[in-house]
Amino acid sequence: MMASSRKCLFEDEIEQSLLEELTASDQSSCSDDDDSSGTDDLTVVEVLGSECSGSESDNVQCATASSAHSWEDMTNYVGQREQFVDKYWPQNEAQNETYCAKLFKMFFDDELVELIVRETNTYAAQKIQARSFIPLHSRMRDWKPVIKDEMYVVLALFMLMGIIQKPTLRSYFSKNYILATPIFGSVTSMDRFESICNFMHFNNNDHVGTYQGPSKLFKIYPVLSHLNTNFQSLYLPG
Repeated sequence: MMASSRKCLFEDEIEQSLLEELTASDQSSCSDDDDSSGTDDLTVVEVLGSECSGSESDNVQCATASSAHSWEDMTNYVGQREQFVDKYWPQNEAQNETYCAKLFKMFFDDELVELIVRETNTYAAQKIQARSFIPLHSRMRDWKPVIKDEMYVVLALFMLMGIIQKPTLRSYFSKNYILATPIFGSVTSMDRFESICNFMHFNNNDHVGTYQGPSKLFKIYPVLSHLNTNFQSLYLPG
């Protein structure tokens, strides 16, 4: 009788143990399904920390592996300079040219300056037509379309203004013998220079709807594109 009771109790314990193990396995499976990311959300340090949180012997192995790595300062790094093997410096028609004006016109060539002339004249016409009334003494009344040679003069004066620096635009055309720089007044008048500067344009505003380049560069994009092409054709850096 007692043997039979012990057998039943033993079988009950086995059944209970199996049931608990099955329940624990189901809970673990559900937990894995709920958190599909696994260790993806953990940092490397957290993953290594969990791996080193086991038995004491495992902790010793992790500590040994960590101490085996040593950080070095970047001052120990010695870089190696790249050796350029291709031809560089001026290319194509700029290769043997030494006259600065000719070199400038290779970059700001006729095609580019004619584009600036065309867009400047277009913008001036748009501005004048948009005005319902033009004051009697306004320079708009005297506007004449700019031509290519005149635009080259304006560009040259822009570069000269970077060398000879004065406080105002009008001071460049001063006739005061102390302040005067005669070259400015000898090639163009102050009023004409100011008019061209006021209307200078590089892209037609009516084309903004079909423009596909960077939005902030719309006003100067044709000039940038043309110069980039010329730079790549005429000069290869070392």
